[in-house]
Amino acid sequence: MDLLHYGAVLMAHFHGGVVERENVTVEDTSAPVYYVYDESWSMAGQGVAFSHIIINRAQVEDRPDFIHDFIFLHEAGHKQWSWPLQWFFTVGQLSYLSLLIASLIALPSLVFRAISIDSGSNVINLLTVPVSLGIILIIPLLITWFDEGYAEIHAVSQIGLSTYLEIQNIRQSKSYPLFSRIRSVAMYPPTSLILAIFRYRSDET
Repeated sequence: MDLLHYGAVLMAHFHGGVVERENVTVEDTSAPVYYVYDESWSMAGQGVAFSHIIINRAQVEDRPDFIHDFIFLHEAGHKQWSWPLQWFFTVGQLSYLSLLIASLIALPSLVFRAISIDSGSNVINLLTVPVSLGIILIIPLLITWFDEGYAEIHAVSQIGLSTYLEIQNIRQSKSYPLFSRIRSVAMYPPTSLILAIFRYRSDET
């Protein structure tokens, strides 16, 4: 077994362990997939630099096959980069998440300090809080959006635009926990942007 196998097994351990391993092929993309079953894990799949693709059966069971295929293609999209870039994007995402969580924790304190400064310019002091946090987060945010956007466009190009739009309709009709909605907004570029880039690339070709 390669080193990625042990990375996948370790990641799967946090979600009840591997329930099945399968070499999956969808359209022109093939990759080993490690399946877990974890109803408490809101994510349907994961594909990072130090692991094979992991898919959560709890999120894809009793749903159309193209949902599974899309998740696989999206996660496989992260694997299209060379190894150094895979690590770069993985570290970028982890840094972004860490900074975002730290910023949210520190936000009340920063706002309180900005208001309490006796300078007569509370509005300006308050404005410096989001501006400062934005400067800190913008680079890892762009790295994360670029990686996730590339993976999404890779999946759309393989599965087709009409199927992707159907998947978006299914997503919109489903109720998600608050944390999942926040993560989706924070981690993934807007669907409208994905569609605009995909259509632009399609027109170019």
